[in-house]
Amino acid sequence: MSDLFVDRLGNIAIADGVVRLDFLRLAAPDPETKQARMDPSLRLAIPVQSFLQAVDMLDKVRTELLRQTPVATRPVGKSA
Repeated sequence: MSDLFVDRLGNIAIADGVVRLDFLRLAAPDPETKQARMDPSLRLAIPVQSFLQAVDMLDKVRTELLRQTPVATRPVGKSA
């Protein structure tokens, strides 16, 4: 198995029983604006049922992370 690094999730599309997740990678800053941009890196296609199972698993991970994280350091808008 190989690892692929992505910086963030981009678009999510659902069609014909398949969820497509587009992931983005931070690219070199634009020389004119000096602002970083995000480039497409990877698209993951997964059946809806498997996606729902993954969401349940991620929700459990989120709950555990919030339980372990002191309230003062939690991102704004996130509650347990």
